[in-house]
Amino acid sequence: MKTWVNGITAAHLVNDEYTQGLFGLHIHAGPSGTILFRNNKVKELTPN
Repeated sequence: MKTWVNGITAAHLVNDEYTQGLFGLHIHAGPSGTILFRNNKVKELTPN
């Protein structure tokens, strides 16, 4: 999973342990605030 903020890669996760299931988007605990997600895309990748 890759996440970009203002066009810059902010996170990149590769995890071969789980090949199917659910995923979620969240913000870690800290000062109160709001997080917005837009242009969410899910793309199934073929195994190499």
